[in-house]
Amino acid sequence: MLESALYLAIPVIFVSFCVVYHIALHHPTLTHKKKQPFGFSIAHSSHRGGAGENPENTLLAFRHSVEKAKTDLIELDVLLTRDKRVVVVHDDEFSHISDRLGSVSTTLYEDLPLVFDKEPIPLLSEVFEMFPNTAINLDFKAPDPELLDHVYDLIVRYNMRDKIIWGSGFNNEEFNKLIVRKDSTIKRFFSQPRALRIYLLHVLCLLPFVHIEEDAFEAPYIHSTFVREEIFPGIPPFFLPLAVWCMKRLFMSKSLFSHLRKRGLVVLLWTPNEWSEFEEAKQTGVDGVAPMHRTWGPKPEEFQKSQKSKALSLARTQRPRASIAHQMAANGSSPLLVSIGSNFWNVRCDYKVKAVFNVGTHMSVARLSTGKFLIIDAAPALNNPTLVKELNELTSNGENIEAIIHTHPFHTGSIVTLSNLYPKAPVYGCPRHLKMFPDLKWTGDLSEPTNLARWQPEVDLRIPTGTEFFAPAENNHFSSIWAYHRESTTIHVDDTLSYASTVKFPLSIFLKPGLSFHPMLSRGGIQPRPEAPEEFKTFLQTVMQDWDFENIAAAHMGVLIGNGKRELGALLERTQREFDKLTKKYSKK
Repeated sequence: MLESALYLAIPVIFVSFCVVYHIALHHPTLTHKKKQPFGFSIAHSSHRGGAGENPENTLLAFRHSVEKAKTDLIELDVLLTRDKRVVVVHDDEFSHISDRLGSVSTTLYEDLPLVFDKEPIPLLSEVFEMFPNTAINLDFKAPDPELLDHVYDLIVRYNMRDKIIWGSGFNNEEFNKLIVRKDSTIKRFFSQPRALRIYLLHVLCLLPFVHIEEDAFEAPYIHSTFVREEIFPGIPPFFLPLAVWCMKRLFMSKSLFSHLRKRGLVVLLWTPNEWSEFEEAKQTGVDGVAPMHRTWGPKPEEFQKSQKSKALSLARTQRPRASIAHQMAANGSSPLLVSIGSNFWNVRCDYKVKAVFNVGTHMSVARLSTGKFLIIDAAPALNNPTLVKELNELTSNGENIEAIIHTHPFHTGSIVTLSNLYPKAPVYGCPRHLKMFPDLKWTGDLSEPTNLARWQPEVDLRIPTGTEFFAPAENNHFSSIWAYHRESTTIHVDDTLSYASTVKFPLSIFLKPGLSFHPMLSRGGIQPRPEAPEEFKTFLQTVMQDWDFENIAAAHMGVLIGNGKRELGALLERTQREFDKLTKKYSKK
């Protein structure tokens, strides 16, 4: 009897849910209050001011978009300079707009470089003054409460509250909560994690039953380049069409966009650029698109006429977005051997986890006062003849190499390659290296106190206390020897720390931009003793006290230029709760 009732109940429940879901999906105002309408249109939007036609995020680009393309909405990004001026720029590092080394947050406004050597980086106040009647989509490029305060003061001063959509794409919910608390009346777009949550809820047929706080849903236009470079790097070509088709069904869902619009949200697609893409975007029922080039609106024949000029403008303005360490330094150093500071060079190259996630890796070279060179670590870039040529020129074919030191127990893939290139150079390694390569002519164990102090005070080497350095598990890559080059004020560190000015999808699901600890921090990186978390914290505090450093060259994912000590202190403060949890966990054992 009970089984018969269950057999009857299950289909009844399923059918009932389907009916309720269908009603809630198509008539969401039955259960949710519809959001207040926007006081402006977003149909005609300009991504970074139309970065494909003019230098991005500049007054020239914004003027072109407003006066010639008749844009409804300008999309821009904001950061804070060293002297607390709010500037319109996409990345903290200069690398995406200039050949100069440096970062916005460590530079005075008057010393900022020109965008592509052409246009100055504008102040947000200048944009507000020049376009008082144009709506602005404002993206915070740093989860900085001080930046939020300065931006809000400008919004109030220029009476722009009802013309702003703001938010931050970062995976930082505390900062996004600060945005809401600052002024809940200003329209807000989704952070990237919360946007992904919307997609997941829609797939699970739960979205109609969930409250939505945000006002604007900004989704990517899916095309083959985006899928190949952003979502599935390294995808085999024969899988690409299927992947594009699947991603379009997920990220450009008509039913999703329709539901959100019925709840009073606006939906914006970024960044279609071809006329056929505009038409496809329009068919999805969005409120607007935000292209890099011609915005939504021109007739097909007009769009075709613009192709030649667009191609010329692309060649003039577009540069590959890369880490600062991939760029040529202003003093003429090469693209591979990059000067980070006085007499210190860093080399970056690709390193993919699971053949998909490119987290990068590195090696460094430091010049000593004797004129000799210390090579720190080895990287796959040593297989590149260009790098070998540059190293030979710098070190007189290896004759001026003081020593090669390998600081990370698990960075072993290029150790033999480097030793074969420079067989006369003394080589020091970690205990694990000496066991793995017994036939290599090791000069000594780098972890021994006499070797750690061998190049002081010019290069100070330290092992992080409280970490699993000497006997780590095979998957525990947290700890390595830290190297501080005093003259360049630079720390070379491998997996313990990571730094990225921006994080691309899909890594952005797991990582936040900025300085961070390796994920193994709470999964074996710290020794399983109650005292170990405090010992590691003390190590970091001692480093910040003893070393006057500005730059941090991290293996994954890049180089932090400037503000290194401040960022490390902020990281330690952010992770205090995690250290407390580890102490409590290990105290129970």
